[in-house]
Amino acid sequence: AINLDLTGDILDSITIPPHGLIAVIDANQMLIARRPAAREAVGKQVELHWIAEFVQEGHSSLTRLVDSPIDQEVRLVSLRRLNNLPFIVAVGEARREILRTWYQQVWGITILTLAFWGMAFIILRHYRMLLIQRQIVKHQATHDALTGIPTLRLIMDRLQMAGERAKREQKKAAVLFIDLDGFKAANDCFGPVSYTHL
Repeated sequence: AINLDLTGDILDSITIPPHGLIAVIDANQMLIARRPAAREAVGKQVELHWIAEFVQEGHSSLTRLVDSPIDQEVRLVSLRRLNNLPFIVAVGEARREILRTWYQQVWGITILTLAFWGMAFIILRHYRMLLIQRQIVKHQATHDALTGIPTLRLIMDRLQMAGERAKREQKKAAVLFIDLDGFKAANDCFGPVSYTHL
């Protein structure tokens, strides 16, 4: 004979998650012990067809998503046979707990993904600003601030590049110099902006 109180005490000592389930069922589908406790159901027949199939077909384990007929909680329940004993142990976790954990993981992954893309956006934006600033500084270094005309430094750089290219391609390079008569007078009269239009 099985001491139902002792079996219940043993189950009470096992830690299970909130809304979880642990139950011991005998080979005749009689509920021997259950946690959370359901004193009115202990010692009565468990009327679930899938448990009957499990017992009749001799499976060693089976997992199903089921509604508990005792507390109407939807659980993912796993049945296991105990070696050399005529008992079946049912262990279950509430679907809402599984989904809560899953939602937490999804939210965690979502937040990490958003943080990653946010950081990537900030880094790319900063990099783009650095490129723009570099172009501005390069332009300021090679062009006159007032007129925007290339400076002597840029002209010398382009002459050197043209000379190196001509040497590499075994061609000749030429420089065209234009002298405008009366340019100083026009510059003095109309200001430095006028010679950009000449």
